[in-house]
Amino acid sequence: MNKAIENADNVCMKCLKDTEVTKIVVGPLGYGSCGFDMTQTIIQLCNDCLSKTNPDWWKLEIIELDKESFGISGLSKYKYEKEIVSFVNTLPIEGKELYHNRFDVYSSLKMAPQDWIDYHLDILSHQKSKEYGLYSPEEKKAYAERFSVCKHVTINIEKSGLRNSSCHCGASGDTDRFGNVKISRNISDECYHCSQFSTFNALYDGSILGFDEKTLMDVKTFKEICASGKFKENSFARPIKNGKISWNLIFYPYNCNEIPDDVDKLWLYIENDSVSYVI
Repeated sequence: MNKAIENADNVCMKCLKDTEVTKIVVGPLGYGSCGFDMTQTIIQLCNDCLSKTNPDWWKLEIIELDKESFGISGLSKYKYEKEIVSFVNTLPIEGKELYHNRFDVYSSLKMAPQDWIDYHLDILSHQKSKEYGLYSPEEKKAYAERFSVCKHVTINIEKSGLRNSSCHCGASGDTDRFGNVKISRNISDECYHCSQFSTFNALYDGSILGFDEKTLMDVKTFKEICASGKFKENSFARPIKNGKISWNLIFYPYNCNEIPDDVDKLWLYIENDSVSYVI
């Protein structure tokens, strides 16, 4: 178990030893800084860990950003901001908790140290997560595993041509470059509570072995039928690569020309009411 540091006054964030440390106050900067926009916190390191970093980082030299590039004057960031943020990302989670939680003056959500660690390890309980107003590990897992394979999810095409995905229960997501369903950075907790979740019934056992060849369609034929306009609007196909169905990709008549060259064949589906089946 990763246990939160109790007395953090003299603990090195990198090696976690209780020893003499150098405290470096970083931030706050404003808009234009990726790592320190409204962030003021402390990095504290022992002499040994500090000596293994570039001393120029800790001079915290500020550079002005080009007004013509950003359209706003007065923007700035640390010269070695990228390197500092990368270093922070290498800290053990106990050190990250100090940096992001306990020591961050402007943190919008202060958590009990052990809760912060457990949450970022995806082991904090659902109830405790909701007490902090956070999506629980169970909600994030349900959205990641369910949304892109649920038969109730549809792809929406805006007048502008932009595409997104959603379901009638309120969950929403994005689409990839092929126009297929994918989850969004914004979690939809509806998937965790949903009683209507159901995957497509593809009669799929992990391979195409044993299935009648007529249940498959080669890419050329699929594209020819797409061009003829004979496919129903709610028909789609999942590509087969190396003998296995790719559940992360779906091709519709409108994006059939984007099928990669390495796709062998396609499983063709058509949705009829609430049942999906292979034809």
